[in-house]
Parts: sequence; structure tokens; C-alpha cells
Amino acid sequence: MVNIPDIMSATVDTIKRLSDNEEPPVHVGEAMACWTYLTHLDAVLVFCQIEMNTTKDQEVKQVVKESVDLALKHQKELLEFAKKEHIPPSKGYQKKPEGNPDAVPNSVKLTDEEIMNTVQINILVGFEQSAKNVVQSLRTDLQMLYFKNMADLIVIGNKIRKLCEKKGWIKTPPTYNPAIPAQQ
Repeated sequence: MVNIPDIMSATVDTIKRLSDNEEPPVHVGEAMACWTYLTHLDAVLVFCQIEMNTTKDQEVKQVVKESVDLALKHQKELLEFAKKEHIPPSKGYQKKPEGNPDAVPNSVKLTDEEIMNTVQINILVGFEQSAKNVVQSLRTDLQMLYFKNMADLIVIGNKIRKLCEKKGWIKTPPTYNPAIPAQQ
């Protein structure tokens, strides 16, 4: 079986060896990309807190907890880079108190399937932002930071996909055939 983290780690090591280690100053696009990704992580952390206060399913709670841990790891690494390069941090997220899932009214309560869908969407957005930031960055250190984020997101995304398959929550698009009119 393919080990994504090992492949990504080997790729990062190879690129580092090929780099001249002389990094140009951060340009405005790189600074904005850092700030935008940090803002995305703030939102992810808030949504994960809400999701933890909504579900009783222990498998869902575990995946959400892993999402929080990964978001905090990415946030810490990016904040260290931002501080070193004098990029102002995002406003940050406000930690929410723990809640009782039974106290959440059904009119606003997410189902476990909706929670997992939201987590998957956040992973997709993080991956897309990281990929864009890799190709738009001139600095190798910043490219590697986002490249490693992509690897982390692939790993957790696969774990989430397996849980969603197990629970019957995978959303599969319909087969596309231009000869057959779409049904409304």
C-alpha cells in the first residue's frame, strides 16, 4: 500500500536539497496567502468546536478531534513563519465552552452525516488553498510548509472517507451521459 506521508516527506527532503537556502523577502501575495490560510484555520476550529458540541457518535467525535489537532498543528507552523516574517496574525478563534448535544435544538442541530460533510469541505478548501499557495510562492520554505499541509490533508481525508463509506454517507455524483436528459 502506498504510504502518502513517506512519499511527501521524501519529496520535501529532495526539494530542500535542491534549494539554495537563500529565501527572498516575503512578497505581498505570500503574506496574503498566509493570512488567508490562518483565517481559514480559525473558521475550521470554530466549526469543529460546534460539531463536537453537536454529535454523540464517538467515531465522528474522534475524526473531528483529529481535525482540530491537525488545524492547530498547521496554525502553529504558519504562525511561527508569520511571526518570523512580520506578517500580522489573523484575529484568531474564540474557544467555545463544551456543550451538551441533547441541549441543541433539532432546528439547528447538524446530523452526523452533515458534520462529516462539513469536515470534508473544510479539508477540500484547505487543500485547494495549500495547492494554490505552493504554486504562487517564490519561497521554498513556504512552498514546503503548504506541501506538507497537503500531505496531512490527504491522510486525514482518506480516514474520513473510510468512515463515511462505513456509515453509508459517501455522496456520489450521478453518472453523466449527455445523451440522457437530466431529471428535475
